[in-house]
Amino acid sequence: MVVNDLLDYWLNKGWTKETTICNIHDPLCSCVLKSKVAVIDFDAVKMGYEKQHKIASPASVDALRYDEKELTFIEVKGWKKFLDFTGKVTEEKIDKKRKDYEYKKKLDDSLNICLQTIREQNLISEDEFCRFPKRYIVVIDVQVKKEPLASLAVSLQMLATSSTSWDTMCWQKTQSDVDQIPQEDYSGLNMKHPHLVSCSDFDACFSSP
Repeated sequence: MVVNDLLDYWLNKGWTKETTICNIHDPLCSCVLKSKVAVIDFDAVKMGYEKQHKIASPASVDALRYDEKELTFIEVKGWKKFLDFTGKVTEEKIDKKRKDYEYKKKLDDSLNICLQTIREQNLISEDEFCRFPKRYIVVIDVQVKKEPLASLAVSLQMLATSSTSWDTMCWQKTQSDVDQIPQEDYSGLNMKHPHLVSCSDFDACFSSP
């Protein structure tokens, strides 16, 4: 398997371990539908990498998932805690929070860590890594009903201040951010267009067809 040597290198260094997105996002999470999909803690890889190279902390995705078909980069964001503990939720506060998330930079820096490690350790061919199928999933802990949504502009105008409406706004704004990641920037990396899922639907992304 193409990427196995890269993951084994990080595991053998003791930089990371297998876990789940629930443990990464919130170890004390009380969700009923806990993820059972094993992932690699990539934040831990990043910390080992920056310590080894004595560099300022790069950004990184939260996790990697690998099988014989593809390598998945995973970023997990929690909106529920923000909505629960923000005294008066407004669209402006949501927009301010979004600016911290930097989905594209996290993917770019994570790809760079992978490529730099491959070059330095001569683990696998860089060309093999670039040709191997990849995807980027952004996971959030809110979701919208499985029904067609109106356009973002129209929907936001109609939102009331109910929790369901704020969930919808967070979903739609996150979807907009994910959609704006330019596919052409990854033309040589065999990367599918990034997509957004709720945490309750995450495991289904890895179900056998």
